[in-house]
Amino acid sequence: MEKVTYKPLIEVLKKHNELYNGLYKQCEMTYGPIPSELITKWVVNSIEPIVKNMHERFPESNNIHPVFEILYTRILKLLANKSAISYENEYKKAWAILEKAPHLLTHNPGLPIRALDAALLKIRAYAPKETIRWIMRMTRAVPNLQSTDEFLKAGRIFAWFSGLAHLKENALTDFKSLSQPTKELILSTAGFDGFTIDKLEQTWHNKENYFHETAGGFKGFNGPFRKPPKVTLIDDKIFATDSNNHFAFFVDRFGHSFLPAPKFEVNLSSQALKNAIALFSKKSRTSLPESNISSMVIANQTAVFTLDNSHLLYIFSHPDS
Repeated sequence: MEKVTYKPLIEVLKKHNELYNGLYKQCEMTYGPIPSELITKWVVNSIEPIVKNMHERFPESNNIHPVFEILYTRILKLLANKSAISYENEYKKAWAILEKAPHLLTHNPGLPIRALDAALLKIRAYAPKETIRWIMRMTRAVPNLQSTDEFLKAGRIFAWFSGLAHLKENALTDFKSLSQPTKELILSTAGFDGFTIDKLEQTWHNKENYFHETAGGFKGFNGPFRKPPKVTLIDDKIFATDSNNHFAFFVDRFGHSFLPAPKFEVNLSSQALKNAIALFSKKSRTSLPESNISSMVIANQTAVFTLDNSHLLYIFSHPDS
């Protein structure tokens, strides 16, 4: 069986043996037993390298016990709820970020650890196919991020780049607050060398009208809607509902996201719908199937319409709006 070999960590494990056993027993009472070989594998392959690198780089921090305790407590829960089994590769790669960032673990180590796990949950919820890309971007950037604050801001910016469109406003605020070298680091890591803040603020890549994507879908197939939805504008923001499920809808060049919203009504007259279709068709020179369009909004350089017989939102860039 694999064993811990780093002597300073072994000493800490012996010293706090009763505490660590208590943490396991508490987890076992809540979730049930966890195979010891699984725990050992994570401790040896993921936690020990993090602790070792941190202690070798900053021996004066004397932080082995608090860092190990946080990671050990976290992996017990992730194994108990099966997350570290179902998403083993994601967590392994994400925790490897911490191995490259020992300087972030010397003070308040719980903050970057908790932020990392929270980010995985959010990205997996809104853009699951982008999770690994987010992890790899953070892995490349983190050695040059000087503080936990920069770490948190970079994570939010990369999450926006990964398709979490509702983070755009906060991510832009974060980006503007960073030093120029850190801005360049983030843009280079994401493959956006030479981007200006003006270009980042643009909703779409260019000023042409074009079909971008669909969003939504039937709830039975992991979509948000049970019935064909409609869209409306509230305070110049796009919202979508099927009368039972209500969402604020965010979309830009990087992706889209639905956030639950309080109940609202869609009140769109037939004339207002015709006017919106006519305006879009004229400026985009695109013919839309007017007969079965159930709703349409144009705002924030974006046109979104729905159909009577579809659970999808149809999204066009519309720079003239």
